[in-house]
Amino acid sequence: MVRRYRKAIGDNRLFDNSESSLQLAVASYKHQKGSLRSIVEKYGVPKSTLERKVKNLKPGKFGGQTVLAHEEENILVKVLLKCAEWEFPLRPQDCASLVKSYLDRRGRSTVFPGNQPGRDWMTRFLGRHEEVTKRLSENIKRSRAAVTSEIISDYFDHLTESLMNIPPENILNGDETNFVDDPKNEKVLVRGGCRHPE
Repeated sequence: MVRRYRKAIGDNRLFDNSESSLQLAVASYKHQKGSLRSIVEKYGVPKSTLERKVKNLKPGKFGGQTVLAHEEENILVKVLLKCAEWEFPLRPQDCASLVKSYLDRRGRSTVFPGNQPGRDWMTRFLGRHEEVTKRLSENIKRSRAAVTSEIISDYFDHLTESLMNIPPENILNGDETNFVDDPKNEKVLVRGGCRHPE
């Protein structure tokens, strides 16, 4: 459930956002024809807009600013889609942990508790990037996962031949601690339009 924010009741003055009024206000300020406050009141332009114009600052987009820059979010999208393409899609909580790790390594402090984005951020992130969507993952079908005793015997026969004349220190062992025999279906992040993520 995404929280709905309501605008606080307060001073709802309508500013004149026309380019001509803004140019006149900037010219007046540069020629020292009054204080910033008096110029704002005279020409009816927002103070923050006038300050950005006077200081030649790059204006941000309308509304609240995102924690990650546009370019950073685009890179995150590419990472998510590449993981899904490799048939290892990330869950929303994995994505949040990835963002936290990135922010921590960059030494950036954010409004997120412990620098970890929550559900609201994920919902808005997916709203900004429609090429990524949440889908319920599908486990590998039993027909694909079925293994017979003949297959296992053949495997070990070939393994014996493959390991002949190989020093023991060149043989690596795999740990199966994190392998599960009954994985549950979970929502994962995949490319929009993907019907059967595994």
